[in-house]
Amino acid sequence: MPNFWYPTVNCKTPDPDCVFGRPTFLPYPNPPEISEGQPDWPKLDWKAFLVCQWCEQGYDYHQDDIDWGAAPLADLWVQNHMFCAELKCDQGNCGLPIKLHIFASRSKTPKDVARILLAGSQNARCAAGHKPAPVLPDVLTLKNVALVE
Repeated sequence: MPNFWYPTVNCKTPDPDCVFGRPTFLPYPNPPEISEGQPDWPKLDWKAFLVCQWCEQGYDYHQDDIDWGAAPLADLWVQNHMFCAELKCDQGNCGLPIKLHIFASRSKTPKDVARILLAGSQNARCAAGHKPAPVLPDVLTLKNVALVE
């Protein structure tokens, strides 16, 4: 049975507060077999705000935070979701969204995802440096994604 390459990150919450978020697999469309070598992803300027489903904390991640790990399933995401959420910032006239990603197993309910989103968004900022609006109804979009862009 072949193994497949998947990008991973390690949750940045210090030990021992989050041991299950190490590693966290990220979605990757059509993962190559290990024999094919690691993909050239992400680009040097890649940045994403990721929220850990285990400790519910979010942090900025960059290209150098990505490791590649092996998984025995080409479709690792049958059991999991990576949601991308866009929030409004707390400056009403700014208009720049705050984009964050939330990893969640399919067993998580919408209420669970909302709780994780609310807890994990506290460190997120828009491009102008504003924090998220304080209420959850200010979610602009929430969608399942196949790649963290």
